[in-house]
Amino acid sequence: MSVPISRAKTNRRRATQCEEKIAKDLGGVRHKASGSLSYLKGDVRVKGKFRIESKFTRKKSYSVTLETLNKLWAECGTGEIPMLDVTWVDPGTLKTIEEWVLVPRTTFKEG
Repeated sequence: MSVPISRAKTNRRRATQCEEKIAKDLGGVRHKASGSLSYLKGDVRVKGKFRIESKFTRKKSYSVTLETLNKLWAECGTGEIPMLDVTWVDPGTLKTIEEWVLVPRTTFKEG
């Protein structure tokens, strides 16, 4: 099933907004092409601190896989902590309902 063009554009725009927000909140930079370039992995980077993958969903749940988390770990530079940022949005208005961040337990225990 393909996503209609207008909805795909709307989704991309909303995803970019989520990436820009987490970058601004943490003092990082949003990567061009959402991390798809070989030399700019991840969606957002706070150099020397965090490598962030940002996701948003219109649904009531979001599934996290170990594969996704391991990929994020592998993309981290020296001293960087992987972070998965998930934003739930209202399906109709795309307004933010809730925002959560997932980090490794070792990082959480240190903070």
